[in-house]
Amino acid sequence: MNLFLEYTLVGLASGGMYALMALGFVLVFKGTGVFNFAQGELMMLGAYVFLSVNQLAGLHWSIALAATLVFAGDNATIRISRVPAMAPAQYAVLAFVVPNIEAAV
Repeated sequence: MNLFLEYTLVGLASGGMYALMALGFVLVFKGTGVFNFAQGELMMLGAYVFLSVNQLAGLHWSIALAATLVFAGDNATIRISRVPAMAPAQYAVLAFVVPNIEAAV
């Protein structure tokens, strides 16, 4: 029974991550009209920020979570301020520019 509960929680956590990724794809596409190929990169960067603050700096997980949320807010600010300014550009140009903005972060 313990194993069943553990696998259920792991499955719900994994499904939640997939749902958040899908929600991110939909929100970015509906807001900008451009499919963001760098969405996985953002999830990876958030995980690395959490890992580095929690494990490498040795701080509590709640501080690592707060640092990750600050990083995500900064990234959202950059995306909100930069991507709509490029909306008149052609879609092919935006498909290459949006991941490069993410790489610059």
